[in-house]
Amino acid sequence: MSGTKINNYSTSNVNLTNIMTCLDTLRIGQLYISLNEYNSTLIPTIYAGSVAEVAGTQYKFSTTESFSTSNVISTSACSYSMILIPSSSQCSAAFSTIIPAWRSDYQGYYNSTTSNYRSIGKLYFDGTNYLAKTLYYNQDLSRKLYYTGISTYTMPGAAQVSTYIVPMTGSITDVISISLLGQYPCRYGQTYVSSFTILSTSVSVKITTENAGSEIGSIFVSGVSQ
Repeated sequence: MSGTKINNYSTSNVNLTNIMTCLDTLRIGQLYISLNEYNSTLIPTIYAGSVAEVAGTQYKFSTTESFSTSNVISTSACSYSMILIPSSSQCSAAFSTIIPAWRSDYQGYYNSTTSNYRSIGKLYFDGTNYLAKTLYYNQDLSRKLYYTGISTYTMPGAAQVSTYIVPMTGSITDVISISLLGQYPCRYGQTYVSSFTILSTSVSVKITTENAGSEIGSIFVSGVSQ
């Protein structure tokens, strides 16, 4: 279906209903949020002056807004969404473990396709520090954080699959590349990464060796938090 013209008004035809419709349409999905402690390890707050449209209503934070930590498991590492919870006249901020879904009618991420709780971004809590804070920009995050990890391994004396844990410099959601360094495949046969599992701040890497040998090598992993 084609788009329908909604700005049916002019100086000679002041149609308040259409003017209001245009204004409401322009602010759908509006998100002008600034976070304090964006690049630190401290818990973030929403700066005064931030504005957000949540479930069809526009809210402005006149003072600094703190996030409720009632859903934070204080001793466990976990990723959290930063959400805005609306009421008839106010809007509060909290953390949520729910993976948000895109609501096309509100042009934003919400706890579900029927929820009024809007997700404005996410962060990672390692049990002590609040890390990798990111805000949504349309359907993507406003920044991607890149991390690396390196570990050593020893090629076994027989053909087998071995698992190694590679610690990362930060929490990642996707692996960009995994490289094996210090290999001599012509001497010991083929050695390659057969699979991997992301464990947030580390990556479990399975290495398959198809021939006997004994050689120390390195595993280099690069990843991104997004």
